[in-house]
Amino acid sequence: MAGSLFCGSCGSRIPADAGFCGACGAKQASPGGVARVAAPLYYATFGVRLVAAIIDWIVIWLIWIVMGIALGAAEPAVDLDYYYTRLLLLILPFGYHSVFTATRGRTIGKSALGLRVVSEDGTKPGLDQALIRETIGKLVSTVVFYIGFIWAAFSREGKTWHDVLAGTRVVYARR
Repeated sequence: MAGSLFCGSCGSRIPADAGFCGACGAKQASPGGVARVAAPLYYATFGVRLVAAIIDWIVIWLIWIVMGIALGAAEPAVDLDYYYTRLLLLILPFGYHSVFTATRGRTIGKSALGLRVVSEDGTKPGLDQALIRETIGKLVSTVVFYIGFIWAAFSREGKTWHDVLAGTRVVYARR
């Protein structure tokens, strides 16, 4: 549904012939009228999403290095602090993706490429959607040889399995 229309004010999905947005009440374009125009939604392609993911993993890797040095994870000592540090470093990627997706609708990699994660209605995903998408959803997408990620290359809307589970999609952000 690449031609779906969204409110130019709040981003909610609206019918093409709507005079106003049902979510925020903003007047929409009408014949002869001056109003905000709903913009079409363009889905991100598999390749662009892959490059954004690579950028994000480089960012996470750099944070791991800094945190590892700061927390002394490079030391071979085997004690409780060692295991807490390892757990913290394991949680980092999930936290990075979840927090950025819930607060900004995009990670650093997505931002660099002009992408945004949106809910089915075109709005920024909430914390619950971000957590489902970035933890359970990505685990499911990974389990069977990363097929859940590769699925985006064959999906009409470029959705991965974690997008389907969380009710999200990745689109080119309107500037």
